[in-house]
Amino acid sequence: MTEDPKSQNYYYSQISDSAQSNVNIGYQKGRLVQATQSNTASQSAERSKYVMGQKVEDVTTPLKKSQQRDLLPVLQQMERHPPQTTKERDERGRELAGIHDSLGFQTDPVALD
Repeated sequence: MTEDPKSQNYYYSQISDSAQSNVNIGYQKGRLVQATQSNTASQSAERSKYVMGQKVEDVTTPLKKSQQRDLLPVLQQMERHPPQTTKERDERGRELAGIHDSLGFQTDPVALD
């Protein structure tokens, strides 16, 4: 490409993305009353076409997805039924690890389906 407009033929692409993850835990009088997790991810892809230095096409494709989970039932169930044996404690540890892993920060809107 030179300063000559006839040589300035190209595509310009720009991608913008953002993500947010929140976990809300609420207690009232020492009792668990709220436990939610939410993820929001958005992405915008813009593609512009230039011919002889002039923009002739501009396409923007936005994508935004959100996901919310209520963790209260599973956590209340765990609270009501504490593990009694080593085996139950090990199972509880695996359950909690699974919940922890699922709370990961997701930046891809498509993955929030």
